[in-house]
Amino acid sequence: MHNTAYQTVSNKESISCNPNAIYGDVAHHICCLIPVYIDGGDCTACYYVDGRRDIIHKSIKTVLREIARHEGVLANGIQSTRRSKPMYTDPRTLGPNMTFACLKARKPIARDVVYGLFNVIIPFQYHIEPGPEPHTTYIIIGDFDPILVFHSPDHVQRKLRDALLEHLDYTKRILAKLSTCGNPYVVAEIYGASRTLAGV
Repeated sequence: MHNTAYQTVSNKESISCNPNAIYGDVAHHICCLIPVYIDGGDCTACYYVDGRRDIIHKSIKTVLREIARHEGVLANGIQSTRRSKPMYTDPRTLGPNMTFACLKARKPIARDVVYGLFNVIIPFQYHIEPGPEPHTTYIIIGDFDPILVFHSPDHVQRKLRDALLEHLDYTKRILAKLSTCGNPYVVAEIYGASRTLAGV
């Protein structure tokens, strides 16, 4: 049964995208970020591994920028292993526990962002079901209500698979850099620094 406890949005659900709340525990890792309209405002629904769904009263662009800053990268300069500068809908890797697939999650008003970000580095799989209309799909995450995206199921599967491949390439690059250093103390410092940056 899908969790309906998060249907009602209140000020209590609003957070300021506090990095300590997001990264302090593996249970706080992000499943996905979905752009939503709340009372006419451009907001972001943040789904977490531990089953919470919080509303951040900021646009998804702002939320992504804050997360990227916490991960030590520039949101506009996130690199892809396939090209020097990724297209907007390409997979985005922000850190060891965060590679996003971009999927259209709402119909736009004016020039607002329509793409949601789905993290493929989570401890369970996304379930894909056909949507109510052609070229729509329901993505089911844990006990959350299904999330409607405006792509065919095949396209969704391909985008999620591309994001996983992107994360594998990212991991291989990190391991290759570590393997060039023969000093175990330096490797330990790099490993410790990466965990500190991620708040683990």
